[in-house]
Amino acid sequence: MVDRTDPPSAALLLACHVKQSQHDSTARSPISIGCSPASGQRQALSREPPCSRARNYADAQRDCRRLARLTTALSSLSCIAGPLSLSGVADDAYRALAQALARSVDPPGIRAWALTLAAEIAAAAAIRAADTDFREAFSLDPGDAYLRAAYADFLLDMPPP
Repeated sequence: MVDRTDPPSAALLLACHVKQSQHDSTARSPISIGCSPASGQRQALSREPPCSRARNYADAQRDCRRLARLTTALSSLSCIAGPLSLSGVADDAYRALAQALARSVDPPGIRAWALTLAAEIAAAAAIRAADTDFREAFSLDPGDAYLRAAYADFLLDMPPP
């Protein structure tokens, strides 16, 4: 029988990663540990401080800022916008990302990724541009599976007409 009261760090982080990918930070994981920054990830981080998967939003933003000298402005700002939008300033994150997209000359794949992120931020923050951003991302990369799933979630979450 498996002891679920003190799971290995790798299992804890994997469970948290799955919950976060489902945008579910409040539910309990299959190993009975919550995956909010205050619980599962911090528990794993306290066990293994150098573990890169147990990062909080401020750490993620710092890491993304370090990328700025290695990539384009749109790529580094897209990296920053995700955790920034989850830190209580989604409107600012969206606005900065939209401005970077307007100035961008990045390849279509990078633009589609940034537009998908912008659309997800807009949808979560009830910003009207979400549908427009999703549609523009589709025009650049109609076969992207993640984009299709994100847009389907968006459409399912819309209130009936």
